Amino acid sequence: MSSSTSQTPAIMPRRTMRGHTRWVNGVVHLHGGRRQIITCSLDGSLRLWDLESCAQIGEDWRYENKSGMWSMALSPNGNTVASGSGSGDNNVRLWDIETRKVITKLAGHTNAVGALCWSADGNQVLSGSWDGTARVWDVESGETVLTIKTGHEWVCAVIYSPDATNIATGGRDEDAVKIWDAKTGKLFETLKHDNNDQVWSLAWTSDGKKLISGSRPIRIFDTTTWQELAILEGHTDWVKAISLSPNERLLVSASHDKTARLWNLDTNLQVGQPLQHERDVGCAALSADGELLVTACKNKNTYTWDIHAILKKAGLEDLLQPLSNVATQKSMNSNATRRPPIQVRRIPPAFFDGVQNGAQSSAARGTHHGSPAHNSRSIWTPLLNRFSSLFHHSHRDTDDATELQQRPRRSIFSRGPPIVEVAAVKDREVIFTAPPPPHKTQQQTQSHAQGSSTTPPAPGPNATTPRPRYPHSLPVRVLAHIVLFLCCASPQHPDGNAQQQQGQSQGQVHAQASSSQTEPAAPSTSATPTTPDTRNTAPVTASV
Repeated sequence: MSSSTSQTPAIMPRRTMRGHTRWVNGVVHLHGGRRQIITCSLDGSLRLWDLESCAQIGEDWRYENKSGMWSMALSPNGNTVASGSGSGDNNVRLWDIETRKVITKLAGHTNAVGALCWSADGNQVLSGSWDGTARVWDVESGETVLTIKTGHEWVCAVIYSPDATNIATGGRDEDAVKIWDAKTGKLFETLKHDNNDQVWSLAWTSDGKKLISGSRPIRIFDTTTWQELAILEGHTDWVKAISLSPNERLLVSASHDKTARLWNLDTNLQVGQPLQHERDVGCAALSADGELLVTACKNKNTYTWDIHAILKKAGLEDLLQPLSNVATQKSMNSNATRRPPIQVRRIPPAFFDGVQNGAQSSAARGTHHGSPAHNSRSIWTPLLNRFSSLFHHSHRDTDDATELQQRPRRSIFSRGPPIVEVAAVKDREVIFTAPPPPHKTQQQTQSHAQGSSTTPPAPGPNATTPRPRYPHSLPVRVLAHIVLFLCCASPQHPDGNAQQQQGQSQGQVHAQASSSQTEPAAPSTSATPTTPDTRNTAPVTASV
């Protein structure tokens, strides 16, 4: 035991089951959500156990000559268990789990049956014996359908490939693992192990791509090339049993070095401390959810271990989850730590309909009693309302101004006060012209905009009071540029916009353009080049 291990408290089993009178050589978990296991022992019995109470259920399962049992395997449907005996009996027996009685005896081996495996369809049983042979049995007839003389001194491990086309055998010689055709029994691959290692256990991943052998170290082979991919080192004696978790990311091994160990197959590294036992560990089996491990050793006892708690302590509890779920969870956690993006909706097809109607009605009112500022407000108010709705900001309209009310969180437009007031100004003048002298009145501004117009402005309460205009803040200017960008499809005069969107003739567009030439245009201060407006037939010359 290493110093690091001795300084750390040993991991203790969750429960202990006592009852067998000799070595326990095999254990299987029952299907259907039942928290029950069956064990086999050299005392010649099978026993059924409850995992919650760790008490034996019913009497021992025995047959007539009470020979010791060396191996066992559960059928794919969970209804039948196969046991392999020794001590001169050397037969395979099939037991009905409900009645706990032998239903078939498969005779033919001349030495102890040390390994068993079912085919995926449950129609055949594969056995390996210390007589050096492997046999395939038909479950229905009880006859041997294939006998393979493996060349191993002992056949200690047998397994079907997931598609049942190949058979792997493990034994005691330098040619430790051999691959056979399951139909013909022809040898087509040999996987040599160093130091004359004896292979006692085998596991095949469900996708058929990897074969794992347990000898003194644990080896992983690529079944496409049959090359060795990895060696898991740690055990100091024979690895008698290996068990894969359902997601095949966790491997458990049991050894004659009195330990069971957990292996992370994502990294091929050992997880946590070894699980210490009093004697040699002969078998190990993970539950269907991978959270419970059952081991048994030569001290005649069976133990349960809380794998979920062990992995959690090591910070590796996700090893019990499918790898795809882990990637998804990590992606969700990563997204949860990011600031949510600003949601800007697409402009709906009828976004400018209200603006068109407002422009037409504004033009009609402006001819008789409206002022340009009044017309500008009537045109821009619905447009600003619609534009602000794209950014999920609340807004409300007043007679004199449009207020954009920001949410309490930091906005993309401003870091200042949550409310920005946009004053009623002449159409687009705030975007293109610098602020006028502070003593210039609103009435003078309106007269300048009207030019040669003879229609006097409508009197108002502030008609004779000077109303200075202050430079607009940066957020308002940014907002104005965005509004201009979204509305760049409209001509300089709202009447032209309404007429063009309604599909009127080119001559009407010329007339509207002529009436708007009295308003000077200043070049844009944006650094981004703009596309020339091709809707006006008259060329526009920008003065610098």
